[in-house]
Amino acid sequence: MIGLERTSLLKILFPVDALKKRRVEATSRGCAMDNKGTALGSSDILQLPGYALLDPDRKILLVHRGKHTGDLDLSEALVQKLVPLL
Repeated sequence: MIGLERTSLLKILFPVDALKKRRVEATSRGCAMDNKGTALGSSDILQLPGYALLDPDRKILLVHRGKHTGDLDLSEALVQKLVPLL
């Protein structure tokens, strides 16, 4: 709906360093991929990550389109950057 692109299976199987790092961090925190969720018809394993910030009136304030499967910044610095937009 917000124009996020798809990646390729090769990029998932042979990930860039950023994705490898995110996978290691997630695993170390006890997180794992939900295989049941991935198998759902509504799931798209090739959907690149991203996020959108909308105001209460559904106006889009910010859109981030991931450049690769590991490009999803959820850091405290990002949150501090987004809070003034609300």
